[in-house]
Amino acid sequence: MDVFSFLPKSLAWRIAMLMSLAMLPLGLISVYQTQVVVDEAQALTRAALLSETVDVAAKEREFNRELRGAAKALAAAVRNTDQDTCRGLLRDYVASQDRIMIARYIDLKGATICSSTGTGGDQYAPVPTEELPNQTMQRVLVNRLDTDSEEAVLVTQHPVERDGTLLGYLRITDPIDVIGMVSRESAVLSDMKFMTVNTRGEVISASEGVKNASLYMPRDFPLRSLDGQSRLTFQAEAGDGKQRLFAVSSVLEDNLFMVGSKPINSGAGNVFPGSAVIFPILMWMAAVFVAFFGLQRLVVRHIRKLRSAMRQFALGDRQEIELQLEDPPEEFEEAQRAFNRMALIIADAEDRQTQNLREKEVLLREIHHRVNNNLQLIASIMNMQARQTTSKEAKDMLASLQRRVRGMAMMHRTLQTTQDMTTIDAAELVQAAVDDVSKSARDGVVEVESSLESVPLFPDQAMPLSMFVAEALPNALINASTGRAHTFNVNVTMHEDETGKIRLVVKNTDGEGNDREPTADENLRRSLMAAFANQLNSELSIEFDDSGYVIEIAFPRRAEALPEHGLSRR
Repeated sequence: MDVFSFLPKSLAWRIAMLMSLAMLPLGLISVYQTQVVVDEAQALTRAALLSETVDVAAKEREFNRELRGAAKALAAAVRNTDQDTCRGLLRDYVASQDRIMIARYIDLKGATICSSTGTGGDQYAPVPTEELPNQTMQRVLVNRLDTDSEEAVLVTQHPVERDGTLLGYLRITDPIDVIGMVSRESAVLSDMKFMTVNTRGEVISASEGVKNASLYMPRDFPLRSLDGQSRLTFQAEAGDGKQRLFAVSSVLEDNLFMVGSKPINSGAGNVFPGSAVIFPILMWMAAVFVAFFGLQRLVVRHIRKLRSAMRQFALGDRQEIELQLEDPPEEFEEAQRAFNRMALIIADAEDRQTQNLREKEVLLREIHHRVNNNLQLIASIMNMQARQTTSKEAKDMLASLQRRVRGMAMMHRTLQTTQDMTTIDAAELVQAAVDDVSKSARDGVVEVESSLESVPLFPDQAMPLSMFVAEALPNALINASTGRAHTFNVNVTMHEDETGKIRLVVKNTDGEGNDREPTADENLRRSLMAAFANQLNSELSIEFDDSGYVIEIAFPRRAEALPEHGLSRR
């Protein structure tokens, strides 16, 4: 069983399928390698986002360390100063910083001793002491600035001590919205978004503003779970419904985190999820196209031209038998030379055969011509002999012989003049015999009519048929014309019946002479008719009645001669 029987029979399709099977291992390797590249690209994207987030968080941590150092230095400076000097130190420090909003010195109950604002209090509500334990630390708090808004601040605290006694706290307040400036600067040249989030999952500040932060935050990821996560990357659906990459880095231990996000389809990570499969498919399509085009160019077009040349040659077109392929490969060039050599040999052989057939046809026509002339010569000699004899019986005998010879001569003359020398039109041959016999009929008394269907016959059937008619017609005339003066008809019909046999009927319309005894000449004709009917594989039927004299035969025709039938009436 052919293993490729299920494939289309086209050579191009089968080559494409074989190419597909051959490239299957390469395709699998390509899928694996492409997936590795995709994974690496995504890993690089995650690493880049995490690195950027860590850098931003590191800047915030560095600034926070500076705040703790500043709080420690100011705490040591204000413990031995009066209120005015304290106020001046704090004011000078805040003036030297761009981000610091306020610095103040408070007692153990939270009351302000001195402030950078120059007043006993400040615009921020007092920070409850229980939210800032008695130690050096930093806390993110949300203090009310006015009645309509809230702003998150980072409070840095350091205890003020003198001789081991705790006097109060030095607190520096920094609005975290200003911390967001660092993240905005980092996001100017990219589509990264940065947010600071506390341990309760609240957005403290954002590069695009706190109000818009929800669009870039993970929708189904609990922000409270960030507690204890110093470095983390993950992918999730953001508030705007798009997939984004997220990176988390700690800004203030266990208190504040920096969250960076980036669209999943930006930068080096812009890799379509199905690219691991699409690339091998594109590679396969390109390979199949190249193979298909190469096959069409190198093989199929030459095969089609060779097939066309073979078909034209088989149909007998010999005008342009030389095959010319355009830039063929060596193998097809050899096939081209072999075809041209074969076509030339066959064409030469056909020309020689045609010439031989033409010569044989000329020779055969010459033979028929000479036989016809010889038979005509014999008939003429008989005619001369009949003129010199005085015996009526001898004249009748010579006339009968002369009629039979002319019948044979007629067949050879027909074969000589017809274009198809293998068959003879039986209607033409029978009509010639009818015309020849009609000359001996009495004018005005006997009318010979014929209705003959054109039937092609081979000479081995045409000759006995012609001789049969030459014997049947005289019998029909003699049986109807003995001593009669009234007019009668002799009808000759020939056609092909429903069984495929050729049926010939010779009939006279006068039954008055049918009761007499046949003469010796009639008996001879009957014997000859029986012999000719036997040659035609037919039974001879002769019937006598008051309506006339009927001679009938029906014989099968050789199957080789089957041209169109026609009807000839005379």
